Amino acid sequence: MQEENPQITELSNIGDQLDADASIIDLIVNAPRPHPSTTRIHTVPSLVKETDYEKYFVPNQVSIGPKYFGHPKLQLVEKLKPSFAMKLLLDDKELLERLCTKL
Repeated sequence: MQEENPQITELSNIGDQLDADASIIDLIVNAPRPHPSTTRIHTVPSLVKETDYEKYFVPNQVSIGPKYFGHPKLQLVEKLKPSFAMKLLLDDKELLERLCTKL
């Protein structure tokens, strides 16, 4: 039996990963978008706010969005968000600037 060249296998794996990344990107880009008038974050009913609001609706580790920004319980992760964002953007400062401009 002939052994496979490790460099060819590595290149093949990179190609497979690029194909997987491309299909994920296509899936996100081509996802159906809801009509803007139906897109909203619903409020918590007042009955629930009186009983279990903190337990079920206040984030425990990280908040996404501005509502709980600055909450004392979430400060540790708030400090980590900028470094996570740069890791996600592969330390590409220009990409970050373009994203901020678009937002």
